[in-house]
Amino acid sequence: TLFSLNPGFVNKYRELGISEYIVPDVSDKCFDRGSEGIYENILALEKKGRLTDEKDREYLLLAAFFRNLSYEESRRVMRIMTFDNRSRDIVSGLLLHKEDSVFEEAQRESPAGPAADTDGIRVMVKRAMRGMGRELFELLLLFKSAQVEEVNIQGSFAPAGRSRAKAGPAPVPCGNAVKSDEPLSQGLYIRRLYEIYDSVITENEPYCISMLDVNGVDLINAGISKGPAVGAVLSDLLDAVITDPSLNKKECLLKLAVQTDDQT
Repeated sequence: TLFSLNPGFVNKYRELGISEYIVPDVSDKCFDRGSEGIYENILALEKKGRLTDEKDREYLLLAAFFRNLSYEESRRVMRIMTFDNRSRDIVSGLLLHKEDSVFEEAQRESPAGPAADTDGIRVMVKRAMRGMGRELFELLLLFKSAQVEEVNIQGSFAPAGRSRAKAGPAPVPCGNAVKSDEPLSQGLYIRRLYEIYDSVITENEPYCISMLDVNGVDLINAGISKGPAVGAVLSDLLDAVITDPSLNKKECLLKLAVQTDDQT
């Protein structure tokens, strides 16, 4: 029922008095009419082409269904319901990161104007991608957008992600201009995160160690001791290039690596 065209009908199980048999101990948290609007928004995202993968739709619907559960509760319940490991990992990951600091701290620092400088938010986005991975971060953006009424589900901005070819920048919001000292609404802020995320992917900015222009062998050849020191230096180098992508050049990174190793 949850994966049908009318996922809200899942709440009928509660009305029939059988919800406790489906998700023991947490049925009151799952069969929640407050989720019905999120279900509708997820289907609307799909209809407008912003959500094109069927499995991704299922993950988002499950995340909406389990949204009031903790990470541990969701994993326990999904194991009882015999969901596969990948589904458990993705859905519980969405619940674990749905209040990530990129959605709070960055918004407080966000300039209201869509064309304004957003270096600080860009760094936060890449750090979030580093921590949870690109796939989960992209799904989380979709999940957050489905939770926010202000987001224009009618397709006012192009989707970012694995399933689309190319997407241009999001258009400037219509209506009255927002003063630079006013915070963005949550909906406009999610849209701003989409823009930044899409730009990071398009410009191939590094957010994981495999994207560095050096590897462990390069560091060892440069004099870094084998073992944990190599991983620690690579992590420090990634921190540096997340802040300043122009540093992601082999010669520059090797120089930074030696300096970092000398300081430890």
